[in-house]
Amino acid sequence: MSDPTLHHTPPNSDSVNTKEVDTSMVDIGHLLRDILSKMKGLDKLDNIAKDLDKLDNIAVEVRSVRDDVQTFRGELQGMRDKIYTLENAVEELKQIPNRKNQFEEAIDKTISDMLSTLECRQKYIETVERQTNNKNIIITGVPEFGNILGSDDVSESCML
Repeated sequence: MSDPTLHHTPPNSDSVNTKEVDTSMVDIGHLLRDILSKMKGLDKLDNIAKDLDKLDNIAVEVRSVRDDVQTFRGELQGMRDKIYTLENAVEELKQIPNRKNQFEEAIDKTISDMLSTLECRQKYIETVERQTNNKNIIITGVPEFGNILGSDDVSESCML
């Protein structure tokens, strides 16, 4: 008789080899491990996707910062233009005392010229008054540079 434990075949199986079953179990184990590792890889992919979203958000913020920087550069250039304008105005204001002094000197010269002319005319009038004092003279048709009525005094003083 033969030993029934050696040739045991499972019921309802068509000559399934136990070695094949063991190998299949090992293959299933490997498949499960691969699936689990891929699932862990999926977690990593999820993390990578989240990181990419964060990078997109950072890129948006960087663009916003660049736009702000560009705006600030424009404002800075505007300020530089204003500073340049103000510096020119300051230079003009610094020149005003010089211009003011020149203007005051011109006014003083004009006034002194006017005063000397008035003084000269006053002397001429006084000379004419002295010569005509207590005389009843009507002056008509006297030539401008004639020898009549104070023409000697005119040469000493100014000409009208």
